[in-house]
Amino acid sequence: MLKKLEIIGVDNYLYTLKDEQNKTYQIQFEFYDLETMPNIGDYITMPKELLDENYIDYSIFYAFGDVNCSGRKNPSPQEIIYVTNNKNQTKTLKRLYG
Repeated sequence: MLKKLEIIGVDNYLYTLKDEQNKTYQIQFEFYDLETMPNIGDYITMPKELLDENYIDYSIFYAFGDVNCSGRKNPSPQEIIYVTNNKNQTKTLKRLYG
């Protein structure tokens, strides 16, 4: 299941995200293959599992790149996120590591 998170703060690679219930998360993201980095007011839609501390592949640092780049060839649904900017343009990214 996916969770839509609004970016409410960015400090280098540390992103502060807020969900629809106003719960906040701090996660370090490294993004590849993007012309502009996600910023305050943009959205990251990601699998809820990646936010769950009890999930086996949970991390506080994730790296994502273009879904068509080299790296993981067939990512699972838990390795895909969507970044939507303030112009409603969405980019699909796959988890590279983290």
